[in-house]
Amino acid sequence: MLINRWVGLKELTLLGVIYLLTVNNIVASYGQNLFTGTFVADSRPHKMMHLVLTQTKDSVSGSLIIVMSDGRGSTKSDNLVLRGSTDGNAITLISAKLLGDSVINGRKQREKIVLMFPTDSGSISNITFLPTTEDHFNQLLKQWQEELSINHSQQQKELTNIQNERQKLTKLANALTEGINTVKSSRIRQNLDSLKSALDYEQSVFHKLENDLAKLKLDASLRPMTCYQVNSVVDYDFNSIMMYSYDSNLGYAQSIFMDVLRELEDRLSNVEPLSTEIRQAAQAFNQAIKGSKYPLPELNTLPGDEKRVLEQYQALAISVHNELTTLRAAHSDISNKAKEIMREGEVILNKTRALVRCH
Repeated sequence: MLINRWVGLKELTLLGVIYLLTVNNIVASYGQNLFTGTFVADSRPHKMMHLVLTQTKDSVSGSLIIVMSDGRGSTKSDNLVLRGSTDGNAITLISAKLLGDSVINGRKQREKIVLMFPTDSGSISNITFLPTTEDHFNQLLKQWQEELSINHSQQQKELTNIQNERQKLTKLANALTEGINTVKSSRIRQNLDSLKSALDYEQSVFHKLENDLAKLKLDASLRPMTCYQVNSVVDYDFNSIMMYSYDSNLGYAQSIFMDVLRELEDRLSNVEPLSTEIRQAAQAFNQAIKGSKYPLPELNTLPGDEKRVLEQYQALAISVHNELTTLRAAHSDISNKAKEIMREGEVILNKTRALVRCH
């Protein structure tokens, strides 16, 4: 009986040892493959990460795909080759880079892996990776790419709308600027000054004609009158000197006056149509600004900038129009007096010719 009990105890002890060895092998086997698997970190819309690790004892290797938006409606990726080691639940990964290795530390938390990534600012960003499959990752990636494509199309449409509105507002601003500049460079004041100068020139030529008549009178007053005096002096005074002063000099001066007058009258006749056009441009510009859905671009002119300019423009037109009445009257007076002088000169010449009989 003692022998049987000893044999039974020995068998129980052997079974216990086998059980403990089996459990240890299972735990060791589990510990060796703690980090093996495929994982995903979904940080959309910033990025997605696909992590593949294979653990052999305390060594680990794998890859990390970092997917980001390319800013053009799709994605771009960066593929990192990883190597490292584990210590229980802790893991240290090394990524080889051109400018040196990058160390990534992490820890296994149940089914999750939390990796600590250094940021550009020097802080640490904890990224959580969850178990996944390649198919599931690809589905997530495809969904994100579709969202990026839709968002990019909407953004492009919005940018097009913004650009179109900016072009519209800029075009309206340029039209208003052009109208204002046209008013500022209308040359109404310069035309008026030129007209006054032309009238002064007429006046000086008229004075010359008056002096020519005085010389004619003096030469015709000679007594006794001779045929030479009539044909060579008095006749020359009228038909050469006075005629030249009247037809050429005064005619040229009057032509200048009329040319400048017509130009000035054209400019004055355009004041009201141009003012109306500018006001309409400003009104359309103002309505476009009120209906704008986006921030205004930098504009060189705004509605309202035309008001002061148009007030001065129309006031100048009224003032010049009033002055024209006086200038036209002075021009007509010179013309009428010149004709009287020529008639008087012709009468003097005829009377002088009647004083002598010349063959």
